[in-house]
Amino acid sequence: MKSAIVIAYSIFLALFPYSSFADQGYLIVLTDGEEILAKSLTRKKDLVQYVNLDGYQGFVPLTRVIKISKVTEIKNYLKKVPSLKKFNESQICKAAIAKLMGRNPGIIKIDGKEVKTILLSYTRQDDQKKWKYKCKVEDGEIIWGVAEGRWRIHPMDSKVSYNIIGDSITITELFNDGSSTNETFLYEELGK
Repeated sequence: MKSAIVIAYSIFLALFPYSSFADQGYLIVLTDGEEILAKSLTRKKDLVQYVNLDGYQGFVPLTRVIKISKVTEIKNYLKKVPSLKKFNESQICKAAIAKLMGRNPGIIKIDGKEVKTILLSYTRQDDQKKWKYKCKVEDGEIIWGVAEGRWRIHPMDSKVSYNIIGDSITITELFNDGSSTNETFLYEELGK
């Protein structure tokens, strides 16, 4: 695996030596299979710095990059992959509750929406008990709670965030001790 990374790194250096790629489209494929679609990228030392289609600036170490290819027709490429905007708040909340409760998102129902709050529920199969939750998405974070309970915003509560890449969403729960867990769901698993 290391030799493939070294080869990819060498090819990248040969093709793109310390240069910038404004106004171009690029697909960055990482060692874990993750794909990043960028409208521009720059190589800085051992990093690839990029700007995605929503204007978010990020970076990845070159050691994680397998391949960078030009995407000449971004609009056509995006038709193949649901855009970030296709993941609505209901889908984000459904993924969050599925991850947090260890459930299949297929059993989670959207019961309604009140102002900016999504109401969700699922019925536990073993005892047919119905569990109800509330959820909202604010500034890249997911705030949730039991429907009739408090919002999980106490400093001792875990923080829940999401990251959308292509047709998948990853929910990450960060605990106070610095540890975290995450789970990834495909767009198709979350309904509409």
